[in-house]
Order: sequence, then structure tokens, then C-alpha cells
Amino acid sequence: MVWWSSSTAASKLQEAETKLLDLISQFGVRRSNVDVQAIDTEIPASVVPLKKKNKKGETYTIHSVKVDAKNGAHKTPLVMVHGYMNGCAYFYRNFQGLSNYFSTIYAIDLLGWGQSSRPCYRLQDDSVESSENFFVQSLEAWRKARGIERMILA
Repeated sequence: MVWWSSSTAASKLQEAETKLLDLISQFGVRRSNVDVQAIDTEIPASVVPLKKKNKKGETYTIHSVKVDAKNGAHKTPLVMVHGYMNGCAYFYRNFQGLSNYFSTIYAIDLLGWGQSSRPCYRLQDDSVESSENFFVQSLEAWRKARGIERMILA
């Protein structure tokens, strides 16, 4: 068993994220002005280019944090994607300032990171394009599943 598949590790990760999100108010966000929620979005496993053939109807989960701001001027949602060795809660200090400019902010955990699904990362081939498609296609499937027509990607 790998560490991320244990329920204890998953609950500790969720607990740590909750603690970080509770700190948002220390960085100027008044809870009355924003709504912060963790969201899990199912995407079809078939959109991710892996060697393993997926079972019909199999899905992966992309975890995200959504911030709805009452004072944000820009209506197009901002979608923040973490770098390697991070997750969506990494941006907790940024939500306050960004909520002044954006009505909706998403910070997502890419597949294989944070609280998102961790599919076996065996791509169809060893090309850079296959690696890029793994992330791009899963992000695109997430966007469609959330009903986001346009977004600003950061």
C-alpha cells in the first residue's frame, strides 16, 4: 500500500488543508465577503492518455478550492494551478488579495497531487507531448465538468 491510498493519510491531508483555509481570515479576508469551499469534481478517466485501459465509466477526481468573492470586479474566473510539490491550499495567502479583483477563484490539485486522484502515471509513450496531454486534457475535462466557458489560467 502506498501512503496516499491509506485513509489515515487522506484524512490528515484533508485536516491540514482545512487548517490552512481557516488561516485565510488572518490575511485580510473577512468570511462575510467571501465563501471558501473545497470541491471534488469527477472527470472521465478516458480523457487522460494512459497506457492502462480504463474501465467504462471509470472516473478520476480533481480536488479544488473555490473562492466566491462578493466584491470581485472581474467575472471571468481565475484558475490557479500549483507547481510540483504543492497543492491547491498552497495559495491560501493569495485568496485575500485576489478576491478584490476576481468574483470566482479556483485553486486546483492536478491529478496525482494533493487530494486529487492518483492514477498510475504510465503514459501511452515517453514523449513530452504525452506528458503535456496528461495534464492539459485533465484540466480541460475539469473545466467542462465545472461548466466554465472561459477562464484565466495562472
